[in-house]
Amino acid sequence: MKQILYFAIAALFASGLASCSNEGDAPDVPGGKTDGAVAICLGSKVKTNLNVITRADGVSNEGPIDNTTGSITFGIAGWERLQTGEYNATPTEMETYDQGALWATTASCAVHDTEKKSVIWTEQKYYNADENKKTFMKAWYPAGTINEDKSSVSFENTTGKIDALWATPIYADKWDKNDKNLNFAHKTAQIKFKVQKGEGLEAGTKLKSITLQDVNVPVGFDLKAVTESEVKYSNVVNLKVPDYTEGSTTITDYATSPSPFIGSPVMIKPITGKKFKVTVETDKAIFRDMEVTVNTDNIQAGTAYTILLTFKQEEIVLTATVAQWTNQDGNGEII
Repeated sequence: MKQILYFAIAALFASGLASCSNEGDAPDVPGGKTDGAVAICLGSKVKTNLNVITRADGVSNEGPIDNTTGSITFGIAGWERLQTGEYNATPTEMETYDQGALWATTASCAVHDTEKKSVIWTEQKYYNADENKKTFMKAWYPAGTINEDKSSVSFENTTGKIDALWATPIYADKWDKNDKNLNFAHKTAQIKFKVQKGEGLEAGTKLKSITLQDVNVPVGFDLKAVTESEVKYSNVVNLKVPDYTEGSTTITDYATSPSPFIGSPVMIKPITGKKFKVTVETDKAIFRDMEVTVNTDNIQAGTAYTILLTFKQEEIVLTATVAQWTNQDGNGEII
């Protein structure tokens, strides 16, 4: 199962949130009309117990949650398409997304377990005054920088710590009173490491670094995508585990139980197949091209893999476990 971050999105009238009443004099209302325009109003209900919106490592500044405001800021874009047929029926012609968005902005919402909270728009958007035009919306995290024709988003991600989230597109119009849900899901696999002493390891051996070999990290979104290709990834990189101070972990201190997590988790492009390689360096030796094997058929999006490196005198033994996000197991040997 994939852990999913839920936002309950409601299209409300004057009886809804005070900031989202009909705006008879609202600027830039689509359709060239101000009469009867309805603001697109969002409500949010975030399930924090799913452990998908907390900071991945407890210290990173690149997680979704703003520590100061307790909110998440995400990008959102809208398209419009003329629909025919019975009111509120499933559109006979869905948006094809072959053009960039009509509009794009950001929004934020407070994170809360049970109480519905309003979403704050950076720039309030409105449904088209023509009730026959549906508004289609996509949302994503991080908001990043959108290009000029509103067809793609980019962001920097040199550390691999960014947790890319994407929501299934939704649609509504000015008369649609049904709750709309933006269901955000993790689009990457999460990799994190622990270490432990094995037989014969020399006393005082220190860990210098762990590097994932030949992986891709998220660097943007394709807003025109209609399949599972929404996330844009970097070229192949060798990714050193971030937020780890070289030599700060003495492996032989962990003889009976594993160490705390080493540095911060990294989020990588899912991999077809169950193997990837790492290079591990201690103050005594370098182990190159070490193969990690997990117990899922593929290295999956929405899955968090914990890799335990057990250091022996002349080899490293790898085992992998999985948690939700979804956590999975695996094993391997580094010789």
